[in-house]
Amino acid sequence: MADAYAASNSDQFEANRELQRLAALRALPFLQPSSTALLDALTRSLAGVLKAPMACVNLRDDQRHVLVSKHGRSLTERDRPTNAALRQHLLERASDEPLVILDALRDARFTNDPFVQGPPHIRFFVSIPLVTPEDASLGSLCVYDTKPRTRFTSEEEAVLRDFTALVMHELQRHRDDTERRRLTRALLDRKMHLRFALEGAGMIAWKLDLHSTLLTIEIHGQTHVWPASETIPLHSFLPWVHVDDHAVVSQLVSTLRDHLPTDPTVDIVLRVQHPSGSKRHVAVRGRRHADGHSVLGVAFDFTEQYAASNTLRDRDEMLTRVLRGVRDAVYLQDANGTYIFVNDTAAAAIGQPVENILGRTYWELFDLDTARAFERVTARARKAADVTTIEEQWLVDGALRNFRTTLTPFPLPSGGQGILGVARDVTQERRVERALRKNNELLAQQVQERTRRLEHHLQQAQHDAFHDALTGLANRALLLDRLDHSVKLHIDRANHRFAVLTINIVRFKRIVETYGSTSGDALLLQVAHRLRREASRSNTIARMGGDEFVVVAENLCSPEEVQTFAQQLLRALTQPYKLAGRDVRVDVRMGVTVCLHEYKNAPDVLADAALALQMAREHPASPVVFYHPDHKGQVAERAQLTRDVLSALDRREFEVYFQPILDAHTNSIIAFEALARWRHPTRGVLTPDVFLEVLRETRRLAEFDRFIVNEACRHAAKWTAPTASAPSVSVNCSLEMLRSHEVTSFVQSTLLHYSLPPERLWLEVVEEAFDDVTTAVASELRALGCEVLLDNFGMGRSSLSRLSRLPVTRVKVDRSLMLNLGCDEKQGRRVLHAVVELCRTLGFQVIMEGVATPANRALVQALQVNAWQGFVHSRPMQGRYVSRLLRRGHTNT
Repeated sequence: MADAYAASNSDQFEANRELQRLAALRALPFLQPSSTALLDALTRSLAGVLKAPMACVNLRDDQRHVLVSKHGRSLTERDRPTNAALRQHLLERASDEPLVILDALRDARFTNDPFVQGPPHIRFFVSIPLVTPEDASLGSLCVYDTKPRTRFTSEEEAVLRDFTALVMHELQRHRDDTERRRLTRALLDRKMHLRFALEGAGMIAWKLDLHSTLLTIEIHGQTHVWPASETIPLHSFLPWVHVDDHAVVSQLVSTLRDHLPTDPTVDIVLRVQHPSGSKRHVAVRGRRHADGHSVLGVAFDFTEQYAASNTLRDRDEMLTRVLRGVRDAVYLQDANGTYIFVNDTAAAAIGQPVENILGRTYWELFDLDTARAFERVTARARKAADVTTIEEQWLVDGALRNFRTTLTPFPLPSGGQGILGVARDVTQERRVERALRKNNELLAQQVQERTRRLEHHLQQAQHDAFHDALTGLANRALLLDRLDHSVKLHIDRANHRFAVLTINIVRFKRIVETYGSTSGDALLLQVAHRLRREASRSNTIARMGGDEFVVVAENLCSPEEVQTFAQQLLRALTQPYKLAGRDVRVDVRMGVTVCLHEYKNAPDVLADAALALQMAREHPASPVVFYHPDHKGQVAERAQLTRDVLSALDRREFEVYFQPILDAHTNSIIAFEALARWRHPTRGVLTPDVFLEVLRETRRLAEFDRFIVNEACRHAAKWTAPTASAPSVSVNCSLEMLRSHEVTSFVQSTLLHYSLPPERLWLEVVEEAFDDVTTAVASELRALGCEVLLDNFGMGRSSLSRLSRLPVTRVKVDRSLMLNLGCDEKQGRRVLHAVVELCRTLGFQVIMEGVATPANRALVQALQVNAWQGFVHSRPMQGRYVSRLLRRGHTNT
């Protein structure tokens, strides 16, 4: 029994010690760049002194290490198995002595560790814990080597301990500096708030000299307590106090003067007759001065509150009786998790009398695991700032019961935010649901099995000859046969209508190049599956070859029905696909022809649908295009546009306009985005949406981008600013340019030609343009000194882990997120806030695009982004106006 009790106490001690350690870790604020740089210098120096290629500083959370500084590679730098022996040893290690492994391959504990067997192939390893003066272990300082060692000397251990002391000193210094700044700001805020509170609340300040009994009254704002500031003897004030309160005042003065209590305070309500004749209840609050000779305090009119408090007290008593009588479990916790109300049902569920629950927290009422679960749920509810619903099991009268609990943030009268919980027993409801679900599943299985057998017998005979081998869809032969049947049926019966939808996957070849042919086949199979799911059984779905599909939709009576069906297919086909373990989105184009007139044969129908598909490819803003006879003329116009664009590129008819990018804190211009414009001989100045797709289709986009980079650098080299450093220039960089020949050499030679420092050239790249090749090129450009920006962030589809590995320093949030505020402002603000916080978490500086109105500008300031651009400050301008703008020093709106 004694041994069990001792073991229990030991476990509790270790648990409390771990909680204290985590609290010390959370008290450590986010490291500033200066602290990170110093830690990096220490790890680099330690690695040099110990002649090791790798060293790092880890801070240890619940079950993982957070890397805050490193030299060379580290155990947490890449995804590794969470059960790796080295990592687990660091997590579980409690000793404050160095852990020294001279040769991991000869140590049975680590021989099979993935960090030993695989990269970085660790052989020698030494780690020492980072321990606070309060004996809380925050993490460790580690040194690695890929070569084994025969010994670790006491001199080397002394060096390691010295560097550990330096690291802890820097962490504690950073924590202390942050805490000191916070306390200073809090003190200044408190003084300002006190002054504003007195003035706004109409309070008076008073001082009573305990020896002379002189009462000094100071008026702040308008008040009914006293007419004017003055100093009068206390006996001159007493006649204005109700006679029944004289004894209270006398007793208070006597106590403060004679007995000198340890913490003397004044907290009374007096009935005072104002010199104007009105009678008021006055709340008097105060505290004796440290000198012991005077009392300082405030007083305010409490008449209305006094009357209202009596009414509220009666209402509170009535509400308490109502809540105690309901069958749901109702409880209320304050901001610290202390129960301040529970009804009888909640007390029964907790298993304690009401009086034993009030004033206690779940840490005092439940075991450690249950208390932690309550803390996680309550923290999530506070963070959500809205109603949170959970389901949990409680042990009631020896049996497990299901409860549905709603947690609502609840402002408390005393200040702070509590949590109101209402729990309902849904045990029987869940039993019924499980029984219904089981019956439905059994019925669905029976229906599916019978349907499968029927379809197999009916379709197997002709399937192989008339279906695509990969997807199982109809092939061209079966499509033409069924389409011919529909055409003939329409000729014979005028009321028979049908539509043909030709579908194409955009840039399918690029997807195959990026993810491989196996993933390309997987994509085609998933597209076929979705078409089968969305189209009815009376429709014909065919694969024409490559990435082109055709759907023959029967019995659609009007163009509106066809449009609805086409949009249904589009939504289904543009949802993410699983390719090579990743979620990948693809765009599709759709050409549609509706059989509202007589077609002679199936090829004519397919030809019109193919022409509509071509128009959809040429107009990305319209993914679904219905055939119109004018399309034949538009095809000719498209061919002419292609000739004009290529001719314009050869004649250098394109110009560069510039739009300012402003620092969000100083409103100074830090950069200009270079925007391409085409000065057409007859149509005027045209934007990229007219010519960019033509350049991409004709494989001239990389050449065009190089021309824009050259022009942007030529202009930027001329810019000067009278009071600040010259602004940078930001240029959009396409996938085609990043994949072009020797792009890094081109950028370097262009910068040298115009004597433009590399850091003044920003290259904007969209998420979709990053693959293994282009990411390597972007890293080379960043190593050259250029900044790489992630453009149109918020509209891409990359995973967070992939984004964190991109070689970018700034992120431009897509303008569409700002435009979406007009549709649903509340939701739009949440999305914007989430995107900005994500960027900060990943360590990116944030630039907001599309700031077009003063309201947008105010929102940008509230989000505290780093920079912004938009029409509210300036539209894109020609290069000659930029120099004028900078010479005038026009840096704010």
